[in-house]
Amino acid sequence: MRTAALMAAAALVVVGVGAAAPTPIRLVAAGREGWVALEVNGDPGAVVTLTERVRSRQALIRTITVPSSGTITLRRSTPWRCDRQGRRFVARVGEETVSASVRTPSCADRLSFSAPRRGRVHSAIRVRVADAWHGGGELRAQVCASTAGAAAICRVVEFDGRKRSTTVGLTPPRGGVWGVEATTRWQKLRAETVVAPGRARLLATGDSEIQGIDEILAASLRGRADVKSDAHVSTGISKPFMFDWNAHARGMADGFRPDVTVVYIGGNEGFPLPRPKDGRSVNCCGGDWIAGYERRVADMMRSFSRGGRGRVYWFTLPTPSSGELAGIVAAVNPAIVRAARRFPDTVRVIDIRPVFTPGGHFRSAMEYDGRWVTVRESDGYHLSWSGNEIATSLLIRAMRADGAVG
Repeated sequence: MRTAALMAAAALVVVGVGAAAPTPIRLVAAGREGWVALEVNGDPGAVVTLTERVRSRQALIRTITVPSSGTITLRRSTPWRCDRQGRRFVARVGEETVSASVRTPSCADRLSFSAPRRGRVHSAIRVRVADAWHGGGELRAQVCASTAGAAAICRVVEFDGRKRSTTVGLTPPRGGVWGVEATTRWQKLRAETVVAPGRARLLATGDSEIQGIDEILAASLRGRADVKSDAHVSTGISKPFMFDWNAHARGMADGFRPDVTVVYIGGNEGFPLPRPKDGRSVNCCGGDWIAGYERRVADMMRSFSRGGRGRVYWFTLPTPSSGELAGIVAAVNPAIVRAARRFPDTVRVIDIRPVFTPGGHFRSAMEYDGRWVTVRESDGYHLSWSGNEIATSLLIRAMRADGAVG
């Protein structure tokens, strides 16, 4: 923008004014940014009509009389415009005319804006919008903040040639990552503000794997979230004959209405599932079984997302020591990841596999944060208390980055 402005300010076009001994007219973009300055040199007393050629017509700027000095400068003859950059001006003295052209910057870089990186629910996000033309032509911009599951909050700001910047407040009614945009016909600017919610309702649900994590969450988020533990030991998504997780998810979403749901489940899977394309029962753990499990997981994610009003965090399963169980886990994990892709705005997978079992290799202990810790129970599957602390720390880090918890 600055380079374009300087180039426009440096543009000099010299032409003649009709007279016995014509003196030149010089046309430059000078003075304050946003304005075309016309400098007229001519015979003293000459009456000069200045117009701008706009397509097939001449738009009057003004009529001037050249002073005794022979020079007159109109520092703000006409503002820069968003709808045209190439500007051609005409000077008429009697029956004689001359013209001069100058090119002004586009509006693609005219506005700048800033928004805070963090905010709080029910407190205004203060967005500052500045006009780099410093008082040139008029311009309207729409400033909006939006996030999944909530109506966009918008304000219109106008620059009328007098002010250089303005600040608007957009008050988010809920936490989350809010996209903040300033938009004109020629330009779109975007930033993100992570809005911390008030006291969130958090549901920690799953099979026995969620136990421990639910306690650590409750202690870590005391005062910022009400944590409801919802563990159902020995249950599985693929065995609804024991416990129907899909129906349960719908009930919890409607009853508890969680702002955040954390799910850790998958150690009791491997039962036959209906194949999505025809409903025929298939055994674990091929592609059709994975597709069936994905469909059930996606249904739960949809319920807990609550039409965009809730965020969901779903743990993957680190590789267990048992080869048979490892095969089931290897089918469950891709189904979770694929299901989450259907809900990019509300569901995040907390992939703990690279931390606990890099490369898919089981290990019962590892070095973490400069110390050696046992991270798995003796059954070769469940995380130990230290392992749960590590997994929960990764979870809380993700939730804070998303603005799901304060």
